[in-house]
Amino acid sequence: MSVKSLSLTAVLLLLAAPATADHQSERGERLKALDTDGDGAISREEAKAPQLERFAAIDTDGDGAITLAEMEAAREQRQAERRARGFADRDSNGDGVISQDEFLDSRDGRRFDLLDSNDDGLISADEIEAAGERRAARGARRGRGS
Repeated sequence: MSVKSLSLTAVLLLLAAPATADHQSERGERLKALDTDGDGAISREEAKAPQLERFAAIDTDGDGAITLAEMEAAREQRQAERRARGFADRDSNGDGVISQDEFLDSRDGRRFDLLDSNDDGLISADEIEAAGERRAARGARRGRGS
């Protein structure tokens, strides 16, 4: 495998990194929040509640219908919120700017650390392959295949 291919593979793995334990914990909390009657199961009505809330948030004029303009405005708002969260995640000291160190230590830096399984400061072809195998195994457990 060439260095260029190895670098491209590393970048692709970094971009496609699966959910962490934090995300799984978040999912569990969201499921608990959906179980509004506390019976340990989510009914069809309980599952609809977030969709109804989202519909109401998009339907800004409250007329019971969503226009294309309302849909586009909601999409733009979500994107703006996502960009703001991404910025805040990288601005670790909260000073309103992202320094070079903060940029390098951000999410992409953590992904590098996850791939560098032997903590030698380098990502080898074996580590990339092992990460791919772990990702495929997680996907298979989730019923996605590889």
